[in-house]
Amino acid sequence: HEDSEQDHAESDDNNDDEYDDDDADSEEYETDDEEESSKLIQTKTLLFLCQEGQIRLARQRLQLLQKENNLDKLQKEIFQMGHDKNYPLHEVVMGGTLENSSKTIVPELLEIGKQWKGPFLVMLNAQPPSYGRTALHWAAWANASLEITRSLVMANPEALILKDKKSHGSRTPLEIFKRYHVKGNVKKVSFLETSTQLWTQHRLRLAVYKASLHWFRHNSCLPFDKKGRKEAGITPKNWFYLSVLGYCLQREMEPLLWRILGFVGGKAQIAKLTNRKRRRS
Repeated sequence: HEDSEQDHAESDDNNDDEYDDDDADSEEYETDDEEESSKLIQTKTLLFLCQEGQIRLARQRLQLLQKENNLDKLQKEIFQMGHDKNYPLHEVVMGGTLENSSKTIVPELLEIGKQWKGPFLVMLNAQPPSYGRTALHWAAWANASLEITRSLVMANPEALILKDKKSHGSRTPLEIFKRYHVKGNVKKVSFLETSTQLWTQHRLRLAVYKASLHWFRHNSCLPFDKKGRKEAGITPKNWFYLSVLGYCLQREMEPLLWRILGFVGGKAQIAKLTNRKRRRS
């Protein structure tokens, strides 16, 4: 019986030794992993980490750049493009934004990046050649949260009316979202539909206003003048609409002009792609 207890005690001691060794190996592995992560954060760019799907490390890299307070370096990394012309923002949203790090880094990139207005708008309107999709297109494709979708729309609503490559459907963000995620996403569909409609109306009104400025203020054309219409190469119907606005402009009737523009584009829609059959020669 004593021999049995002694063997049992030795067995326990051996188990303890094995456990201690495994635990030590685990701690050493965690330490090595932390050291490797720290090295990546210190040495790799924001773009590289986003390309590799290391979004948590990418966010820490972004925080490190902010702490260093080197604006030139920060700007360079936020707006750096890869060989495929994707920015870090593209890489994050096209990879999905379900993880907490992804949900956080998108608004951070937008908030930090907006201080450089020119490069910021270029990034948000960028349509890399592989798919021709903006960051908003990828957010729609990946079914990003309403918060992320809203932040991208607010930062650059122009992306709402841009279409991806013809070979991928020539679709707007709304059309992509409806194609893949319409079920169970009433709020997002409603938000994208309303935003797209409002921005389309705004763009049409802006284009009409700029056209009236061009012809009747900068070029001093006479409203409703047939000769001026022919020189401008504008159809009679459109020339009549522009002439009404031009008349208001030349007589300093700005309030009436804006009132009229308010009725323009009420049912404006983005032109759809049509497949025209070639005629046989």
